[in-house]
Amino acid sequence: MSPLEDALGQYLSLRRSLGFQLRQQEATLRSFIAFAEHDAAPHITVDLMRRWAQRPQSRAQPTTQAMWLATIRRFAQWHHAYDPRTEVPPEPLLPERFRRHPPYILHSARS
Repeated sequence: MSPLEDALGQYLSLRRSLGFQLRQQEATLRSFIAFAEHDAAPHITVDLMRRWAQRPQSRAQPTTQAMWLATIRRFAQWHHAYDPRTEVPPEPLLPERFRRHPPYILHSARS
């Protein structure tokens, strides 16, 4: 098991002991860790996070990418205490734009 996988296991264990379920976040973090290991990254960097979130095969919307990065940012903040080389990105790393659909207003047909 790699040091990042070990750290992820400890992080998830701690957060779950505090009552968080973390189903989607675990999948996001495991995907990121796999990407980091494939990239042979010695530690977490802002550039690594950005490249993972914007990888072409994800085809994710900017809002989804920003949500992923928020999850990784929380992990990086925690991991920075154990590995000072870990970079914690500024908030928000990528701009997110939630576009709300305009409301459709029904009119009554009173004459």
